[in-house]
Amino acid sequence: MRIATAPVPVDFRYIDRGSSNLAIFFTAAVPKDSAAPRFTGFGISRELDANGLHFADPSVALSPEIFLAWYTGCRELPFQQMMLDIIAKYSPSQTDGRRVLYGGSAGGFSSLYAGFHMPDSIAIAANPQTDLRRYNPALIRRWLDVCWGLGQDISSDVDHIEATTDLVSLYRGGCANKVVLLQNAQDETHLGPHFEPFIEASQLNPMVRYKTGDWGVGHKAPPKNVIVESLNLAVTEDWESEMWSKAGYCQASAYRA
Repeated sequence: MRIATAPVPVDFRYIDRGSSNLAIFFTAAVPKDSAAPRFTGFGISRELDANGLHFADPSVALSPEIFLAWYTGCRELPFQQMMLDIIAKYSPSQTDGRRVLYGGSAGGFSSLYAGFHMPDSIAIAANPQTDLRRYNPALIRRWLDVCWGLGQDISSDVDHIEATTDLVSLYRGGCANKVVLLQNAQDETHLGPHFEPFIEASQLNPMVRYKTGDWGVGHKAPPKNVIVESLNLAVTEDWESEMWSKAGYCQASAYRA
């Protein structure tokens, strides 16, 4: 589906499988040889008891100079609230329906952001950025320039855009949703700058779980079976179920750097 907005359209796909649950997917960075709009999660969503809602990041269509924009939008199209409105339209009306969100890297940032604003949802994020000030400065400056007409001073400029960029602070006071972080233990660019600050800010929050794994050197995504496992647990198991701990998901309070 396409919403004709300016300066770029908003593209998403909804797949009705007759389920009372909804699984929402956000893309990571768009490969340079891939044209927008780009979606993800179709193969995974087929293995779930859930309808699928798949978002493309609209801002990456603004310029070939950027390939990720964290679903924040741009000056003419602040997208975070619009994204929540679209999700609400397709969310289950049944009281027993569940909403589960998934994204990796930049998509993980979006999963955590949207999940925070959806009480009782479960946001699953793999190797996510959690504070854009801590991410690659060159990519952040390019995003600020193309999308927001800024980028000279990252620390101050991110405070002047119409988007949330710091999820560590957002979650520090607690949350009404649930969170599952999947983190590659060899991803040094995200383990220290993004994963650990988020977990430390959530030490006393029973709504936050994590699972680490050795999935390869660098910013490597979890294997498909780990992603499917986490989503199936979110759809089928209660948060208090022992199946989470049996599958290796730990409470935030258990983490030691």
